[in-house]
Amino acid sequence: MEQDTSVNPVNKSTVQFEILEATSKDAESLIELRRTLYNETDLLLFEPTEYRPTVESETAFITAFEKSNNSALFIAVVDNLDLVGFMGVAGGTTNRTAHKATVFMGVLKKYWGQGIGKKLFDNLFQWLEVTSLSRLELTTAVHNERAYSLYKAVGFETECVKKNNVLVDGKHVDEYQMCYLLPQANNR
Repeated sequence: MEQDTSVNPVNKSTVQFEILEATSKDAESLIELRRTLYNETDLLLFEPTEYRPTVESETAFITAFEKSNNSALFIAVVDNLDLVGFMGVAGGTTNRTAHKATVFMGVLKKYWGQGIGKKLFDNLFQWLEVTSLSRLELTTAVHNERAYSLYKAVGFETECVKKNNVLVDGKHVDEYQMCYLLPQANNR
């Protein structure tokens, strides 16, 4: 299993990026970003050989998020061109789950520690103000200290450890189940 102890080669003061909501025109770039992410880390859900989208399927994926009022797909763009990170917020699809969403994200290793993950969350929290979501949830490998620290810093709480939750390179990996309850959630 991979530890996230790599040193970042990008100079923090020179990285200029913006967070945007993905549109169907981003399909090819998002495919390339996700392929790269799945090849450079085992900390995400897909193994490289499992991720085989077409431009059409990725466009449909993005369009579904665009049309939903409780889901969103954000991208981190450097120099107005290159996608270097993304965050998905997949809202529940039934009456009993429409109040919550699962968060998933990835940032290219070379951009770790540059504040991109934090900015993706800042953008998410701003977007949440116009939704009816009251709960966010995510999981992260127990050994992924970098991600766990970020999630705690932005307000997620650990609910439990899910034992043997994923299988990576033939080894069971425990994951933290984490949640973020929106402050107004108790007043609805």
